[in-house]
Amino acid sequence: MISMDKQYRTKGGNEVRIYAVDGGGCHPIHGAIFIDGMWVSHIWHLNGQAECSCYELCEECSDDSKDLVEVKP
Repeated sequence: MISMDKQYRTKGGNEVRIYAVDGGGCHPIHGAIFIDGMWVSHIWHLNGQAECSCYELCEECSDDSKDLVEVKP
């Protein structure tokens, strides 16, 4: 489970900031991904799977590079 007291990166290696883990709906994890020199807001499922913004199976949905992975000290 994603937690505020842990550090995360994306599977693609980008730095992540987690703002909240108690949001409503099916994407309760809110945060941002550091991409190309700027923070880009993003949301995730409880298991750390990235939200896909489309309604059909697309290249973005099949790409898991924005999924969260814990950074172990």
